[in-house]
Amino acid sequence: MNKSGYVSILGKPNTGKSTLLNKLINEKISIVTYKPQTTRDNILGVLYNEEYQIGFIDTPGIHKVKDRLSKYMMSNVDAAACDTDLILYTVSAGKGADERDFRYIEKLKKNTQNIIVLLTKIDIADKRIVAENLKSLNDLNLEIIPISVHKEINLDTLVETIVKYLPEQENLFDEDFITDKSCKFLC
Repeated sequence: MNKSGYVSILGKPNTGKSTLLNKLINEKISIVTYKPQTTRDNILGVLYNEEYQIGFIDTPGIHKVKDRLSKYMMSNVDAAACDTDLILYTVSAGKGADERDFRYIEKLKKNTQNIIVLLTKIDIADKRIVAENLKSLNDLNLEIIPISVHKEINLDTLVETIVKYLPEQENLFDEDFITDKSCKFLC
């Protein structure tokens, strides 16, 4: 029996969710761009080795619902938050968490305590701002991991921490399975 489970990656647009997924599974399956809300569907990517299997679910950015498309995108986010073993909530180190982030995290905490807050992009943010953001996030009483995907800072720590949250069970995916999306979708 291995550790195996699902992990949702949530957060506002442009906080590094898709970049994180691509780096962790070492495949470019999720689009990465400066343009907000490029990810519109949940995208599954699988990381595995002989000890664990993690199904990461990249989600659209959390935003206000204004039209049918944004309603659809937020329904994908909410669905991903419900049925996973762990939630990674991303916050950009340069901008920090705002009231909407805190409200959404508190909403998530009502359904699960399995939440890790990731302070992303620490390599490009001023160190004083990173420290201030870490201090404000401590009020959430959740595990917080500052990371840089591009500089690979704390990614090993992140994976080790994720594995601790996963249940022991049979593998959920075949060993050659990488994503649930077709080649056409990926292109």
